[in-house]
Amino acid sequence: MNSKVLLASITFFGLLGFSSIGISQETTAELIEKLKGQAASEPEKQAEGTRGEAGRLRGLSESGTSNFRSLVAPSESAPTAVPERQTETRAVTFSQEIPPEVQLAAGEKAVSVKTTPPADATDGKEFEVTYTVDPQSKVTRDNIFFRQGNAEFADDGSVAVLVQLAEALKSPELADFRYVVEGHASAEGSDYTNLFLSQNRAARIVSVLTRLGVPEGRLIPVGHGETKAKFEANEAEALRKLDRRVEIYRIETGS
Repeated sequence: MNSKVLLASITFFGLLGFSSIGISQETTAELIEKLKGQAASEPEKQAEGTRGEAGRLRGLSESGTSNFRSLVAPSESAPTAVPERQTETRAVTFSQEIPPEVQLAAGEKAVSVKTTPPADATDGKEFEVTYTVDPQSKVTRDNIFFRQGNAEFADDGSVAVLVQLAEALKSPELADFRYVVEGHASAEGSDYTNLFLSQNRAARIVSVLTRLGVPEGRLIPVGHGETKAKFEANEAEALRKLDRRVEIYRIETGS
């Protein structure tokens, strides 16, 4: 799909909306909540804790409890407990060089890069890239299709999926968050080819999301190749195609 056709598809689906084409897996509002992950519930939990403590103290006051003053004294008031966030560390190893988008994210401390000894003496340097995400913010899409062996979209439906993702990511509710866009491949083909191709496809997706209005600095494309494939190369195509997917995670600050 060339640039002119892609632009026409973006415009068309942006105007048409998703209720008419039946592609969306959930509403945009539901997608926004999913992309928030654990960040969606923390302010609410804090507020509920505060309201609950205030109600308890009012009840003590109304019942005439003699120790009420000591209970509300600042030095003795217990802080509201906030559940600890769950996090997940994601990792992938690149050989010889780091993709420029990942290198830029490393300079911004959004990801970490560590040089590791090569597995073979004839190999060049290897770079382990790690980053911390909120596992509950995970959004998976296995209906973004590319032409075989390249990063061009195979159909208009794939573009429509990205249009909805862009609408969600542009929400003011997500404006303070950064996301990693992971590309994943199935097991057939060489490790290097799959890693290279998945990186290019993740970068292509970020490019389109940026064109649709998502600020570029909020999205980091990272290809994982076949490193997280669940099915072997000789498995049925119906299973292998499940490994060709895009996963989006909210990056935890300070990863």
